[in-house]
Amino acid sequence: MPIKISQIKIDELDAGEDERKRNFLDKIPKDIEKLRMVEIPGYDVNFCFGTHVRYTREIGPLDHLELKHGKKQRKTIFFKLK
Repeated sequence: MPIKISQIKIDELDAGEDERKRNFLDKIPKDIEKLRMVEIPGYDVNFCFGTHVRYTREIGPLDHLELKHGKKQRKTIFFKLK
């Protein structure tokens, strides 16, 4: 599955009621105007400063995959690579 990479102006980004995202955005230096958005279509879209693959196949086969539901409608994905 291809990973979609885009950019968004910080002033166009809506963190909504997500306190973690609002706190993160408050820490970004004021001279940064855009954030990189990383999307796995149909699964997740998030802003990030890290390194990312272009396709999910670059990660390799999974040995274990688990989705845990947390507080405030947050979900955490746990996985182990073969």
